[in-house]
Amino acid sequence: MLVLAAIGLIAAHTARAAESTVHLRGTSALVPIAQKIAEAHMAKDADATIVIRTADSEPGLKSLLDGTTDIAMVSGDIPAEMEKRAKAMGLKLEVQTVAQDAIVPVVHPTNPISSLSMDQLTAIYGGSTTDWAEVGGKEHEMAVLVLPAISGTASGWKHAVLGDRIQTAKAEPLALKALKAKVAATPDAIGYMGLSAVDGTVKPVSVDGIAANTDTIRKGNYPIRRQLSLVTSSASSAAARQFVSRFLSSEAQAAMAASGLVPVQ
Repeated sequence: MLVLAAIGLIAAHTARAAESTVHLRGTSALVPIAQKIAEAHMAKDADATIVIRTADSEPGLKSLLDGTTDIAMVSGDIPAEMEKRAKAMGLKLEVQTVAQDAIVPVVHPTNPISSLSMDQLTAIYGGSTTDWAEVGGKEHEMAVLVLPAISGTASGWKHAVLGDRIQTAKAEPLALKALKAKVAATPDAIGYMGLSAVDGTVKPVSVDGIAANTDTIRKGNYPIRRQLSLVTSSASSAAARQFVSRFLSSEAQAAMAASGLVPVQ
C-alpha cells in the first residue's frame, strides 16, 4: 500500500510538472527579455518550468502548430500560409503584441554614411545601386547582407524596403550573429537588424534623416517598424496563457524598455 501511495504521489507530481512546463520558440528579438521574465516567473512559482529556444519566427510558428512548442515568438505579421495551415487543423491563432521595435540598416563603424533614404535602400537591396559612391560614400562596391527568408525581421524589411520588387541576387543571407560579425569586420558591408540587437560593433544608419529610437518608434516617425508578439493557439495550455500575461505586467514592460524595446503599455 505504501509503495502504491508513493507511486501515486510521483505520478501526480509528474503530471503537475508537465502541465506547468511551457516551451517558447521563435525570434531572437524576444529571447533576452523572455529569459528575464521566465526567471522571475519560476522564482514565484516553484512548479513552473519555462524552456526557451532561439529560432526564427516561421520555425516558431511551425513548432506551435505541430505541438512541439506552446508559444511562438514572432516578429511582424503572421504569414498567411501559417494562418491557413492553422485553420485547416481546426486551430485558432491568438496573437498578443508585447513590444515594438525598429529594423535598422547597419554599416561598419568607419563608414561615413549616416543616413540613407528609403529610395536609396530600395535601390541598394534591389540591386540597381551597387557602389557606395552612388549614395555619397567612397568608391567601393557594396557587400549587401540579409537575414534568412524565414526570419520575421527579413520579411518586415523586405515588405518595407522592397515591396513587390525582387531582392538583389548578390545579397548574402546570414543568421543575425554572423551578419553582425561580418558588418563589424567589413568596411563595405551593409545589413539590417532589430534596433535592440544593435551594439557598438556596428553603426546604425538613419532612414530619411530619422534615427530609430524609442520616441521615433512610438510616434510612428521612423519608417521601418515591427511588432513583436507571442502567439498561442486554441489548443495551448492554461500555463502558456498565464506566462503570456506576464509580459504585460508593469515590471515586464519596464524591463522591455530598459532592453531597448518599446513597450505596448
